[in-house]
Amino acid sequence: MIRMVTSQELSICALVQGFYGHRIVSNIEREIPEGWTLEVSEFPSELPDPVEDPKSVIPKLSSCDLILSLGEHPTVAALLPDIAQATSARSVICPVDNHDWVPPGLIRQVSERLVELGIAYAFPKPLCSLQDNVYDDYIRLFAERFGRPRLRITLKGEVISRVDVLRSSPCGATYFVAERLVGLKANEAASRAGLLTQLYPCLASRVEAPQYGRSLIHEAAKIMSSTVEESLLRASYTNFEIQG
Repeated sequence: MIRMVTSQELSICALVQGFYGHRIVSNIEREIPEGWTLEVSEFPSELPDPVEDPKSVIPKLSSCDLILSLGEHPTVAALLPDIAQATSARSVICPVDNHDWVPPGLIRQVSERLVELGIAYAFPKPLCSLQDNVYDDYIRLFAERFGRPRLRITLKGEVISRVDVLRSSPCGATYFVAERLVGLKANEAASRAGLLTQLYPCLASRVEAPQYGRSLIHEAAKIMSSTVEESLLRASYTNFEIQG
């Protein structure tokens, strides 16, 4: 189902269960665009698995457009279809930053149920891989602002003189990295960006993910390194045009 959103308004309900979720929420709150609203609902650290009565563990929630699931227990992800129905949400983003929190089998089960309900979904792995080239307008709106990082780098000779964050990773690591790239030589920046992402610290799992042949924290580092490489190419091309 394709839904057209006629304004830039977006109401989000974030489901959190610990530091991982709170840090993402804090970054969103700092950078939230005008017209967006964010409600944060916290789950207890201990949850039953499976849940016999979903209503007994789902907190009271307002209606919203988009559910952002940031739980650290599989039960939170398992409850997403029920939560989406309870809030009349039409879209769900459930990042996979740790397979213990969102196992592959559970992704299949939850996806099938969301399809039955006509609810759009994304399971970005890791969260900073979220792209804005999706069919659902609510997920796209979120990803345009918080998703795969995008930078504008300014060079002075071979040295980085300025870094502007055009799109932040949801956790805020992009700002941490951008501040620390200024003054570096261009040929050092990409590898340093990957290291800085892990030092932030990135909270993605260090266990190898079969899809990538490396851990999700290393995939996040690769995404940041690639972002810097792409930004440097654009910066070099711009300098070439100016000098030419």
